Amino acid sequence: MLKAVIVEWLDIIGDDEWRTQEEAQLIEPQRFVTMGYVLRNDDKAVVICSTYSHDDDTVGSVTSIPKGAVTRVRYVTIEPILE
Repeated sequence: MLKAVIVEWLDIIGDDEWRTQEEAQLIEPQRFVTMGYVLRNDDKAVVICSTYSHDDDTVGSVTSIPKGAVTRVRYVTIEPILE
């Protein structure tokens, strides 16, 4: 069984609007939270999926988050529905 996780991470924000330099300096990366099941957590990335099969190694909705963008990884306990 895969372990459940909540990943907090930062993403790039950009726009094409005209701004003063002072206004532009205030733009911050967007913070996101993604929940799923850990497929890999190493120096390069945290790779998670939102769906996996109990019957074989099939997974779906895979997200790979570069490790440099990750601000926090929190493992959580989820009560299993299928045994």
